[in-house]
Amino acid sequence: MQLDDYFEMNMEQFRKFRKEKDESEYLVVDVRFPEEYEEEHIPGCVLLPLAEINARLTELPADRDIVFYCHSGKRSRTAALFATSVPFFTRNIYNLEGGIISFTDKTVPDYPVLQVFDFDGSLSELFRTAMNLERGAEKFYKAVLQEIGNVPYRKTIQILGQAELGHARLIYSLWEKTGEKIPPFKELYSSLPGDIVEGGKSIKSHLEKLHKIDNNFEARLLEIVLEIEHAAYDLYRTVALRLQGTENESSFITLAEAEKGHMLLASQGMG
Repeated sequence: MQLDDYFEMNMEQFRKFRKEKDESEYLVVDVRFPEEYEEEHIPGCVLLPLAEINARLTELPADRDIVFYCHSGKRSRTAALFATSVPFFTRNIYNLEGGIISFTDKTVPDYPVLQVFDFDGSLSELFRTAMNLERGAEKFYKAVLQEIGNVPYRKTIQILGQAELGHARLIYSLWEKTGEKIPPFKELYSSLPGDIVEGGKSIKSHLEKLHKIDNNFEARLLEIVLEIEHAAYDLYRTVALRLQGTENESSFITLAEAEKGHMLLASQGMG
């Protein structure tokens, strides 16, 4: 690429871009300060502060579209300019116009809870941990069903719980493809404690939020559901980047792709 050979992308184009692109085809990069990222960030992005771009640019995948964003679009424009001035990237570079202040979709706070994954452990442990997160989410939705009674959106909560079970089966199928001998799905899944949900937080902490809702229950519950699903997407995308270049990267990109479907289901079914 030559200098200035990058593209401006507005928010409407960005939404369409993410809807149409496979997760393995692009990466969203936040170039703000760490404290800004911790306060809120676009789910699935990776943090690479502008001040560190020069030293860490090659950490980004060269064979994917890269979308840079910041608070308003000024710092990310600088990052895009720099990225296109070096002979490294083979795909398109974009700057997100308006930055996160023009992003009206769901954001997430804090860093993805990567501590739940042992990257020095075996592949088996990675898949086991991912399945445990899904079991935790399924248990959370079952607990919600006991709380809400016969309401119009009850069916959506049931479907979300079933979707978590389906997602666990997806993880199991990816695990099976490694050729490792593992217990039957039902036996393995039932043995997992499911003590934390996707995103790394405990079921208890989410239920405590649920019990504190004193008005507009449906809207607040939807926010909790989306928080869980967005955090899961954020986590799996970050894990995939952490495993960049390994045979396991594509598995976690597949998991992130499936989480997008859960978000859509929740938004449509309860919105």
